[in-house]
Amino acid sequence: MREGMLEFEEHQGHAVPDVPFHDLLRDEMALCSNAQLSTAQQMADLTGVKLDQVLVQTGVMTQIQRRDALSRHHDIAGISLESSQPDATLCDGLDYKHCLHLGFVPWQRLGQTIILAIDDTDRIDAVLQSAHGIWSDLRVGLVLATQHDVRTTIETAFSVQIAQQALRTCPQRYSCRSWGQGRGLSITAVLGPAMLIAAFLAPIAALTVVLSWILCANTATLGLRLTAVLSMRWRRGSKPLQQDNEPQIWPTISILLPVLREEAVIGQLIRAMERLDYPRAALDVMLLLEENDDITRRTLSEITLPPFLRVIEVPEGELKTKPRAMNYALPFCRGSIIGIYDAEDRPEPDQLRKVAARLNSTSWHVGCVQARLDFYNPDQNWLTRCFTLEYATWFRVLLHGIQVLRLPLPLGGTSVFFRRPVLEEIGAWDAHNVTEDAELGMRLARYGFHCEMIASTTFEEANSHYRNWIGQRSRWLKGYCMTWAAHMRSPVSLLRDLGVGSFLGFQVLFLGAITAYLAIPLFWLMTGMAVVGTAPQLLNGVPGWMWTALWISLPMGQIVMLAAVALAMRDRNDMRRVLWAFTLPAYWPLGALAAWRAVIELFVAPFHWHKTQHGLSDISDENNPAA
Repeated sequence: MREGMLEFEEHQGHAVPDVPFHDLLRDEMALCSNAQLSTAQQMADLTGVKLDQVLVQTGVMTQIQRRDALSRHHDIAGISLESSQPDATLCDGLDYKHCLHLGFVPWQRLGQTIILAIDDTDRIDAVLQSAHGIWSDLRVGLVLATQHDVRTTIETAFSVQIAQQALRTCPQRYSCRSWGQGRGLSITAVLGPAMLIAAFLAPIAALTVVLSWILCANTATLGLRLTAVLSMRWRRGSKPLQQDNEPQIWPTISILLPVLREEAVIGQLIRAMERLDYPRAALDVMLLLEENDDITRRTLSEITLPPFLRVIEVPEGELKTKPRAMNYALPFCRGSIIGIYDAEDRPEPDQLRKVAARLNSTSWHVGCVQARLDFYNPDQNWLTRCFTLEYATWFRVLLHGIQVLRLPLPLGGTSVFFRRPVLEEIGAWDAHNVTEDAELGMRLARYGFHCEMIASTTFEEANSHYRNWIGQRSRWLKGYCMTWAAHMRSPVSLLRDLGVGSFLGFQVLFLGAITAYLAIPLFWLMTGMAVVGTAPQLLNGVPGWMWTALWISLPMGQIVMLAAVALAMRDRNDMRRVLWAFTLPAYWPLGALAAWRAVIELFVAPFHWHKTQHGLSDISDENNPAA
């Protein structure tokens, strides 16, 4: 029976079809109409995607129908790998990336013949050439399977290997996976107690050192914010930037959607993907589902997925982080551009077109682009109002200033899009870093690439619960600490890679942010003592000039921050919320609580990922600002 299913290499793929493929699809198999074929051909011309794949991506026909049509047209037997299981032992020693690239997997061995399942007919010659190099003493036979079957078989056969590699794609010298081991642990064990003893023996000197560092960090952060404010004002008065050129051929964009226990928002996420205004044939959306996430799996089983969306199951492992899941999925991507959205995201429909146009119009050194992030539930409560002010200031003002200064851009964890060769060259994501986005921005800079902002917005759900907010912020700050420590293993190497300006910018962005939050309790304590006049004798030992500098620097920092908030709200066309900025002094202590929690977790749970709960907003899709 199996012999009757096969066509061997001496005449395989060389049959001359009597019927043109268009006619086969339309007339003999009645899979589509003339109008559908015409529309699909136009999309194929726009995207460089094959006609049969366009018809699948747009939902005109299924993958099984595509397989059967190609099977008839090229005289190759079709097969279901789900019902006819491949021999897994034949995959031993193979390179799964090579199999994915060519679209084949070994199916069976019959005597002196190795039978390969392929998912396309365009690469038959390349598959046969590769097969002869691997199984030089065997004949080669081919059968045709669906793309889903071939990729699922590869994923099943190599899941352990892919999962192991997903942990270590980032080069060791940049990764934090060795956190708490070796010399770093010894230094911390010695330095921590030594600092406490020194503070006990010389409290005035210790306090002076701490205040000096706070002064330096605040002044540097003040300078960065002031630059951002001034550059924002300059931008509003300047001529519009030259418009990006749309590509002649729209590139395929792979979108990674890492989810975990997201049953409350998974339907909203899929609808947001369906609203994207991008050629469906060039859209490759991958939903990354953790192996033991049964609750999201049950919800997905009740949803009809669009044909351009597929599910990748990430196997269970000792580490469960978003970057690990994305590293696992990266080899399965079809696109030349790799993007990320979070579970609750609602991007503007034209965002992918702007991404493709910007990357088409810039030099190769622009390795990625970042869209703005904003919130669709700013008025849910006081916490969401303050979070909205903070996010708007960061994405609409401060990141612009960072870009003007040509400093490394700390990326956001969503709505960021990479050139795939660049992402693979730098080692993709650090699976152990709980703020993998910001770290990747620094690594891009060290490899000579940089990121640019685009004028497009993705709307997210602002945290409306305090415990949820603190967990998320402590994860961010813990990742900032680990990123700073990992890249500062060799300060000389970092300085050489970044240059003096970017090296100093790195210190301000990471160490400055951490210092600002950690110093808040001390600032409020000293302010309170000064107000009530109960300052201890210890404070009298601090030089007077330092108090003067602090009382100038700290208020100036708040004034510049308020100016940045006002500019951000003006850019958002939302000046009515500016008055809430005067309540931010009550908001920042929440960050201090998160920062000190992050410091503790650095020693007890460095790789723990605080899962942010989504679906707490009462804003429906109908009120979606991105629609």
